[in-house]
Amino acid sequence: MNNIKSKLILAFGTTITVLLLVMVLKSLYSKKSEKIQEIIDVRIEPALEILHEYRSFNNELYLIAINKISSAKNEKLTNRMKVITEVELPHLNKMAFDLIATFPQENPEFYAFSQIIGTTDNAIHNVEDMFIILQTKNDYEKIEKLNVSSTLNDKIALQFAEIDHLVAALQLQFNQENKSKRTELNRQLANLNKIIIISSTIAILISLFVAYKTIQSIVKPIKILQEGAKRISEGDYKYRVMLNGKDELNELGDNFNSMADSLSTSFENINSKNKELEQFVYIASHDLQEPLRTISSFSKLLKQYHGKLDDTGNQSLHFIAQATSRMQYLVKDLMDYSRLGSDKSLEQIDCEELLIGVQSDLSELIKETNTKLIIKNLPKVSGYKTSLGLLFQNLINNAMKFQNAGVKPIVEVFTEEDPNFWKFGIKDNGIGIAPQHQEKIFSIFKRLHTKKAYEGTGIGLAHCQKIVELHGGTIRVESEIDHGSTFYFTLAKKLLES
Repeated sequence: MNNIKSKLILAFGTTITVLLLVMVLKSLYSKKSEKIQEIIDVRIEPALEILHEYRSFNNELYLIAINKISSAKNEKLTNRMKVITEVELPHLNKMAFDLIATFPQENPEFYAFSQIIGTTDNAIHNVEDMFIILQTKNDYEKIEKLNVSSTLNDKIALQFAEIDHLVAALQLQFNQENKSKRTELNRQLANLNKIIIISSTIAILISLFVAYKTIQSIVKPIKILQEGAKRISEGDYKYRVMLNGKDELNELGDNFNSMADSLSTSFENINSKNKELEQFVYIASHDLQEPLRTISSFSKLLKQYHGKLDDTGNQSLHFIAQATSRMQYLVKDLMDYSRLGSDKSLEQIDCEELLIGVQSDLSELIKETNTKLIIKNLPKVSGYKTSLGLLFQNLINNAMKFQNAGVKPIVEVFTEEDPNFWKFGIKDNGIGIAPQHQEKIFSIFKRLHTKKAYEGTGIGLAHCQKIVELHGGTIRVESEIDHGSTFYFTLAKKLLES
């Protein structure tokens, strides 16, 4: 069985089979115990109860017969005799007869009970005859009647002795059988308990083993696939999963490896195209520098004719110089943007030391704008030092630049720690950014203000986004108009070298 459905059916089928086996064993032993209990309840205990009643009634009737001979007419004795002989002993005989009807006729107990019933009937007749003979006081004065009654009494005594002997023998026999059956019943119940405990334990162990093997056959491949997905998400596109078997999860593993192959090929193509594009941008930007330098040089030469040109000529010359300067800055920024990520050497960077260098580079602007720069405890991170320096420099420079007139800039740099990332924040008290522009500002050449209001090429935040992405993170801004902005960006703690 190779598919997951078959494995689950096997697991449940094995468990159900073992449970059914336990139920069958329990049923077999239960039937044996029930049969023994039935013998005790239906045969032995009723027999012992009937025998006890026989002994009790016969002894009482014997005493009544003796008293009848020795005393005159006694209504109380007569009434009690009638109850015993006409009601209780006949009823007891019927119960005994119904009981022995279930015995095999060759059974000694059947014969003994039959003797008791017959002897009891004879004794009843003899007692009744005695009471008929001795009905009045005159009967006690007649020697013949007394002799007959005495003879009957002797017969009754012998009959009751015989009954007592038979009852005692049967009681002994049934008591022994009762003890034997109860011992056997206890043994059967003990065996039943052992069978239930042992078979249940075996059933549980087998079920647990089958469940464990089934779960392992499902969970282990899932964990391998999970680890593979994690490695791929971290940028290890050469990682492949190794699964053995022919079920759906193994097919999924093969599909996963095919997907990883496709991703690896796609990313290789993308990286190749990006390198070509970066090379093109660099070459194009580099080639643009030469004509721009020529235009700039000729603009400077033309300034010598400043007094010889009219106002329109002087103004045109000024515009040419300004446009050339802006173009040079723009081309330089494009070259810098294309070179981002070219530094492939990861290192441990002390962000506090890095910020000291950035602060030194921006010292003139900080002094000029009277900026208060607050740097809180910053961590050591893994990254590309030059790129991270440019990231902090661009964000702090923007925080100082985009301010309302007459406001002293306050810039705060802080950090928070997540399990997988360092989260940095750069907060300012500047002009703020409208909500509808907070995603657009990271696009290249995207400007929200005129060059006259705030200088720049509109590429600085695109630089920042690219640097953050090189470090496995994201960047965003929270801001309100006239209430400042806070730029948040994350850096991955575990950064893979590309």
